[in-house]
Amino acid sequence: MAWSAVVWQSPSPCCGRCPSASEIMHSSLRLSLTWLHTWAGLLLGSVLFVIFWMGSLTVFDREIDRWMQPGTRLVAPTTPLALDHSVVPIAQVLAAGSSQWGVNLPTERAPQLRFFYRDGGGQTITRAIDSRSGMLIPDQGSRAGTGFFFPFHFSLHIQWRDLGYWIVGVAGMAMLVLLVSGIIIHKKIFIEFFLFRPRKQLPRASLDLHNLTGVLALPFHFVITLSGLIIFMGIYFPQAQVGAYGMGEQAKQQYTREAFGNYKRPRAGRMNHLASLDAMLAEAERQWPGGQASSLRVWHPGDTNAYVEVTRSYANDVTMHLDRLTFDGQSGALLQRFVGAPVMKAQRFISGMHFIQFDHWGIRCLYFFAGLSGCVMIATGLFFWLESRRVRHAKKGLAGVRVVEALTVGSVSGIMIATLR
Repeated sequence: MAWSAVVWQSPSPCCGRCPSASEIMHSSLRLSLTWLHTWAGLLLGSVLFVIFWMGSLTVFDREIDRWMQPGTRLVAPTTPLALDHSVVPIAQVLAAGSSQWGVNLPTERAPQLRFFYRDGGGQTITRAIDSRSGMLIPDQGSRAGTGFFFPFHFSLHIQWRDLGYWIVGVAGMAMLVLLVSGIIIHKKIFIEFFLFRPRKQLPRASLDLHNLTGVLALPFHFVITLSGLIIFMGIYFPQAQVGAYGMGEQAKQQYTREAFGNYKRPRAGRMNHLASLDAMLAEAERQWPGGQASSLRVWHPGDTNAYVEVTRSYANDVTMHLDRLTFDGQSGALLQRFVGAPVMKAQRFISGMHFIQFDHWGIRCLYFFAGLSGCVMIATGLFFWLESRRVRHAKKGLAGVRVVEALTVGSVSGIMIATLR
């Protein structure tokens, strides 16, 4: 019986064009991250543009205040104003019956005093005082940069259940995802940094500008986004506080006392005159060699148990430190001196990098243009998606382009026009 021979032949050698397993894996990863990058940008790109736009304006919030509130365009005083003869009489009239009132001292960027107090409904009312004459400045009718742009940047002015903070937090996480995925999906991202072809078609030019602004300020975008999330860690990650101190009002008070040095004592119910605030400021500056006070707050004014908090200025420091002195309101004696613990110093250094409240015009301008580059990066990413899919969606009868186009027009051009108004 004849058996046919079965000859096994090995496959022919690879031609060199077949992708390797690692290349297939990396290609699959890039496709997955491209999908994630696209949808994260589409869903939260409009919110991110608003956050970056308002954050850029907030870099010059004090200067915007002076522009939008003409009555506050003052010359910085050469000598400090006596608070005992100017602020205290105003407080006795405006803040009569209030549980607390205080004043922000004048600076080069904000040369007027800012008097604030709590009204009967718990709302904080702020009035400007001429730092030279001690007279109240008429209400300017605008909340300006510090009253509108600044809180809009991190809360969207949505106070219900801290919803605004959570929306901004989700957008911040999406921004980190966009930055990391953007680096991975672009094989030649640093080469593309040197490519900008404005004469090409709009999709190509938009993508070039998107890559250019993304790489140019990549460290800033990453640090400013991450630091923004760290600043509000108490809202986004309250389990850290609960794990260290436990739950309940007493645990919360202990955390506040150890982290921020809050001093509290109840009202005595007996009337008494307030000791000299000017003497307290002089003692505070003696306790802080080379330092100056930035604000002063009076608790339980008019009461025997009144106390006064004096906070140190961080105009010359990156760290928004928590140095605070607490004085007895009746005798003027020093009750407490608080300096933040190392963990809080680290957190406040990160806060200082984000809020840039220190006086340095060069770095302030760099922050401003880096923030605007973030706006351009987000806007051009949306433009690229729109223009690259407009024809295809029109042929298929899809409404995706129209929806994204409406969101883009409303968030990009709409927010800029609304700002000018």
